[in-house]
Order: sequence, then structure tokens, then C-alpha cells
Amino acid sequence: MYTNLGNSLFNNLGLTATGPISNNDYYAIFELHELGHILGAFSDDSTSTQESLDNDATIIEKCFPQLIKK
Repeated sequence: MYTNLGNSLFNNLGLTATGPISNNDYYAIFELHELGHILGAFSDDSTSTQESLDNDATIIEKCFPQLIKK
């Protein structure tokens, strides 16, 4: 099953996905984002949409580069 959540995320980041983002990929990005907070890799971004998007971009670029259309 595919969702627009992942593609919306990519659009917000200014990235183009190679295709539909699966639910599994979307939720993996979400969980890694939260894990980044738990482990101290990311500071609190609850009041900054841009910082939150930057953190998502870091995860996608480092962990899911195959999803980014070049």
C-alpha cells in the first residue's frame, strides 16, 4: 500500500522522490527521526518546522538516498 504522506514529506523538503514512498519507508523515516531525538542526535524541533524538516532531510539523505531522484 502506498500513501501520499511520503511524497508530501519530500515535497516539503524540496526533494523529488523516485516514485511513490511506501508506508514502510515513511514510517521508518518517522521512527528514525524520533530515535534521533532519543539518542541526542537531534535537538528539540517541536517549535521549529524548518528544523524538523532539516532533520528529516538528513535522515533521507543518509539512510534512504535511493529514494531521492537526482
